[in-house]
Amino acid sequence: MGPRIPLLAISPYSKSNYIDNTFTTQTSVVRFIEDNWLGGQRIGGGSADATTGSLESMFDFQKAPFRRLFLNPETGEPAGSTYSSPMPPSQPH
Repeated sequence: MGPRIPLLAISPYSKSNYIDNTFTTQTSVVRFIEDNWLGGQRIGGGSADATTGSLESMFDFQKAPFRRLFLNPETGEPAGSTYSSPMPPSQPH
């Protein structure tokens, strides 16, 4: 397949401190979109996206509330946080 490339999922629904060992490729992002918002219909005949691993295990769409983190724009250090209720995705699987 080629060199290993790390994938970092940043989302209010991401599992905290979670490492997923599912074999994924860059096409896994396309598959995630297809599965969640296109009802599993594969774009372009579904070549690589039909056989790649899913990103679904990286997320917990049932959790709430989440903590927002604000960074200091000059230093990048945490500047504060607030608690908020997330809006659920339109049609998660």
